[in-house]
Amino acid sequence: MSLVVVILTFNEERHIAAAIKSALQVTDEIIVIDSGSADKTVEIAKQYGARIFSRAWDNDFSAQRNFASDKTSARWLLHLDADERLSETLAAEIKKAIEGPERVYCLTRFNVVLGQKMLWGAYRPDKIRRLYPRERAFWQGKVHEGLKSKLPEKSLSGEMLHYTIDDWEEYFNKFNSYTTIWAKEAYAQNKRTSLPVALAHAFFAFLKTTLIYGGVLDGAMGVALCYTSSTYTLTKYLKLLRLQISEIAIPKPGERVLWMCFGAFGDVMENLANARIFKRRFPEVHLSFLSVPEVAPLLRKQPYLDEVVEGSRRPVRVFLSTLHKMRNGSYKWLINNWHTGWHPYILSRFSGIPHKVGEAPFSFLNKTYEFSPKYAFDVWNLDISDRSSAVISVDSLDKEEAANLLKDLPKRRVFALIGASRLRKMWPTRHWIEFLSALVAEGWGVALNGHGCLESEIGRDIEKALQSPRLLNLVDRLDFCQMAAISQNCSVAIGNDTGPLHLAALGGVPTIGLFARHTSQDVDLRMPWFMEVCAEEQRESNNDPATLMASLPAEFVLKRFHSFMRETEVSQPL
Repeated sequence: MSLVVVILTFNEERHIAAAIKSALQVTDEIIVIDSGSADKTVEIAKQYGARIFSRAWDNDFSAQRNFASDKTSARWLLHLDADERLSETLAAEIKKAIEGPERVYCLTRFNVVLGQKMLWGAYRPDKIRRLYPRERAFWQGKVHEGLKSKLPEKSLSGEMLHYTIDDWEEYFNKFNSYTTIWAKEAYAQNKRTSLPVALAHAFFAFLKTTLIYGGVLDGAMGVALCYTSSTYTLTKYLKLLRLQISEIAIPKPGERVLWMCFGAFGDVMENLANARIFKRRFPEVHLSFLSVPEVAPLLRKQPYLDEVVEGSRRPVRVFLSTLHKMRNGSYKWLINNWHTGWHPYILSRFSGIPHKVGEAPFSFLNKTYEFSPKYAFDVWNLDISDRSSAVISVDSLDKEEAANLLKDLPKRRVFALIGASRLRKMWPTRHWIEFLSALVAEGWGVALNGHGCLESEIGRDIEKALQSPRLLNLVDRLDFCQMAAISQNCSVAIGNDTGPLHLAALGGVPTIGLFARHTSQDVDLRMPWFMEVCAEEQRESNNDPATLMASLPAEFVLKRFHSFMRETEVSQPL
């Protein structure tokens, strides 16, 4: 009888190898459903022979598990979390069970917290339904998901060890995520609560885990876990209460919404992606985007923006003109999802717009805003981290101009973003020359992009060193519309500057970021087609970004480049 083990992962590089080794006790077929890991989870899983499938995380564990059912023809499925291990006895029982009649099998799971095996309280051993015939059961429930089946159940002997808490930071990250998901699901199911009810749930949770389930018998750790369990209960009900309180805070069809961002180019691109998510959630609102004149031509080409308003923080005359536009735009909502600086705060404070979303420079000034961005996005059920589809569009004229500029380059083209916002973030010119020389020798075309005197000098140095017709120096020659069109006519973009990296990646272009430290998640470069190469992977002990970037060898970047090309299936034969 065939059996496949399914493992769900997200940044599980510490656990995945041991999980697969444990699973190999019962079958050779391992499926990993990954939710976009940014660490080495997928790489390690491949080394151990697992089949990898990606599915974007949508706060739904059941959907992830059900997704795996379509990826195999095996008769039996066993679901194993990355932090769970099968004992030898249990593995033998599983192999025996799948030779018998169809049933849903329960496994006895023991929780291990910071090295201590828990026997009582909130983390006492539990029975979990994990082994079942693939076509006779399905999963239901977003957080604490359950298996649904009409088959009879039977328990297997042997232990499953669940290394549920390795450190408290990881625990509280999950704590926050799971309570949020629970509250949203409960709210969607019309479950309601109150502060007294929330407190009562937490109080009885503590009594139940300490006295009824005997949590005190596990010593100090047992008592601590009883306390965190009651806090978990209180938190999820408080989050549900928060959703209830904000029921009326929803933009209505036809209302005018102004999204404001005066940040750096990368900030504007991040906010543009977020504005698109907002517009997809509320398609019938009139969405305007307020930003600096330099990016306005690009913004006007985005079909999800109904209006683009030009403005600026300085000089004073332009600042006052911007405020005038805000006051006379008949806007019902203002969204300021940018830095908590004084200029956007003053514009917000005196805009006259009734509903404002944002954060003030100091907490005592937050009464200007009705909600913080995080709070509003949670209430509106907006996943602003979603980067699963392209966002930036260009028109036919831009595409035609880009094709004409690149016509003499090979079809395989690299858009090399040689600049950065600060000198210490830049990859040294000698490394660019070595890296691009290797690509040109392989038949790639190269288009250089950058702005400013320093980047112009770097572009000339690279051009002089390569002396190749396969290299096109476009430094200081492109506006943002042209830059977007050029990137979308290239096979891949690579560089340091987060602004152009956003522009390329949000246009759906496979993109590689070169950073001193892990940066992509912090600046919302979360696209499935984005990869970061970090200098600290090569030299962890140094804290200076400039030194780290200088220590990032071209040979290492080239290796990662080729790996990325194979994974994204961009590379084509000459």
